[in-house]
Amino acid sequence: MAPPTNFPKHKFTFTDGFEHNPSIAKQEAVRRATITNILRIVMVTVAISALIYRSSFDFLLTNTWQWVRETRLLKWDTCEPFLAFIVFKSSFFLYDAFEAAYPNYYYWLIPEAKGTHIRHKRSVLYSIVYITPESLATFIYYYGPIVAFDLIFPRRVLPETIPGFWAIIGEITAMLVTYDFVFFWCHYMMHKHRGLYRLFHAKHHEAGVKYPLISWGTVALSFGQTWTNLFCSIFTVNSIKFLTLGSYQYHPISRIGYNCITVFWLVEEHSGYDMPWLLRNIVPFSLRTLAGGPHAHHAHHTRGHGNYQKWLTYLDSLMGTRLESFDDIYHKKRIQLAHQVNGH
Repeated sequence: MAPPTNFPKHKFTFTDGFEHNPSIAKQEAVRRATITNILRIVMVTVAISALIYRSSFDFLLTNTWQWVRETRLLKWDTCEPFLAFIVFKSSFFLYDAFEAAYPNYYYWLIPEAKGTHIRHKRSVLYSIVYITPESLATFIYYYGPIVAFDLIFPRRVLPETIPGFWAIIGEITAMLVTYDFVFFWCHYMMHKHRGLYRLFHAKHHEAGVKYPLISWGTVALSFGQTWTNLFCSIFTVNSIKFLTLGSYQYHPISRIGYNCITVFWLVEEHSGYDMPWLLRNIVPFSLRTLAGGPHAHHAHHTRGHGNYQKWLTYLDSLMGTRLESFDDIYHKKRIQLAHQVNGH
């Protein structure tokens, strides 16, 4: 089975008989932009405070670590995968509950998803416990061997100290960038080699055809791709240890932060929603084009190729596999129009 290369023509009509209302669309766009600006202010405020009161932030982090490291959860070998699973399920609930509780949810979808998104029609309460049988099976064979290995070979030794606040932020960022880099090449090879695609990756793209890109499509993976993803993550959290020949390794708190952000972004990029906290929305100006997210990944699924990076886009640009989403094209045209107006 070869990866599909045709790009379906989207009709921008809403499903479930939902009728587009321009005034509501504008209202919701303003609401999203307001939330994004509030998040930017909060992040900038925290960053400036962490620079000015660096010693206070480090002191608070040190005391928190001294307490946390004595808890049974942190001493458990499977702590990080367990917390990642909790964030994973919570992320599904966030999107499912939003769709169930917010009547204007359609206006928060990315443009490409507005004509294909299928409403799940689950209640908020049911969304708390809902999980597909296939997803449950995936979790079992994904986490099962990890739990078994941890029980057979207990090895967790927690450090007594913790790096400073900015060092933790740096470690988390480094792991996210490393994973993005490593996964790009695995993803690229799966699409370029017909046999690898059929064996590892076809199932994930077939799922996108069955129920056009909703959050639960995140776990529609073959056994081989599940373990490919796991390999990428294991390599990532140990990469600095390999590079320094064991003299340095990422802190457990950094690894937990990395795992939680990774699984949340995985659900996010398959959600079809243009949420205010998307990286491409938070970063200012033209830097937004460096971020992927649901826009880029939706283009990957609908066209069957390109946009192989998960979080960023620089490797796709370098390799000539970058696909512009409708939002990218609109943003570029809006900038060109603004330059034309200012030029006159």
